[in-house]
Amino acid sequence: MTRWRLNGAPRLAHVFVDEYQDINDAQDPFSPRSVVMGGRKPLHVGDVKQSIYRFRLANPKIFTRYATRWAAAGADGRRIALTENFRSARPCWISSTRCSPR
Repeated sequence: MTRWRLNGAPRLAHVFVDEYQDINDAQDPFSPRSVVMGGRKPLHVGDVKQSIYRFRLANPKIFTRYATRWAAAGADGRRIALTENFRSARPCWISSTRCSPR
């Protein structure tokens, strides 16, 4: 990521950062969030309910702060809630949602 900042935008149309809920405070400054490529910004994907790397100091609040900031009017990004489930049958999803604290 540092090389991209020093040498300008690479030949990438998009940068997707998946599982952003598992970023820690040391990794966050190196995320491509500040890299703008041809007017496009990176896409961060995550779900704080799925954060599993606390043992390596993952901080899901980092992702929550971005989501909150980008949901505001006039923000420098935007929040898109993915509300459809394509991984499991509805009864399984409903019961697991009831067990989740959030």
